[in-house]
Amino acid sequence: MIQLKPPQLQVFLSPHRFRLLVAGRRFGKTYLAQTELLRAAWGKGRIAWYVAPTYKQAKRIAWNPLKDLTKPYWATKPNETDLRIELAGGGTIALRGADAYDSLRGEGLDFLVLDEFASMAPAAWYGVLRPMLADRLGQALFIGTPQGFNHFYDLYTAAESQPNWATFHFTTEEGGNVPAEELASAAREMDERLYRQEFRASFEQLHAGRAYWAFDRTLDVKPQALD
Repeated sequence: MIQLKPPQLQVFLSPHRFRLLVAGRRFGKTYLAQTELLRAAWGKGRIAWYVAPTYKQAKRIAWNPLKDLTKPYWATKPNETDLRIELAGGGTIALRGADAYDSLRGEGLDFLVLDEFASMAPAAWYGVLRPMLADRLGQALFIGTPQGFNHFYDLYTAAESQPNWATFHFTTEEGGNVPAEELASAAREMDERLYRQEFRASFEQLHAGRAYWAFDRTLDVKPQALD
């Protein structure tokens, strides 16, 4: 049985064509993505893709869980070579990697998940995958945890003002999959900024103040009179 928790359901029920989810680690992003793929591919001739930063990552992260989730709806056994599942409803789900994104050109898509877009080359979306949605008016879901102020941050901030886009932000705690005691333990053991990035889904500049993590030039540097 497919069961989504309230934060996941909020994303799932959004009517927007393009959705962007920023969430902490172990929130349940991949499970949500698999549920979205099954829904999107249910129909004759429909094509839904899950794209990870690399082909190996796509297989390692999503292939076995996706097979488990979709098994009651298989038309035939999944293609283990092409990482493709044909559904009884006539649609197809396939896993792909953005490491060789130029090789993805050619197929029209009804739905697309981009997992950890922060680790992909921006051209994978803007130059290759976005045009593949055009003729079918396909939809896209971006999911990921922040990795500094890179193109994922730029897309997130731009999407907040676009009419066809919706943005969502949830912490690991809000996902409900990690006990509070474990989060407290991680907070004690990790660099504060890294904890905020990984578990609170905060956009952080981790490379600043490498000698002293809390260093902030605007707060800690002041003119001093010569003694």
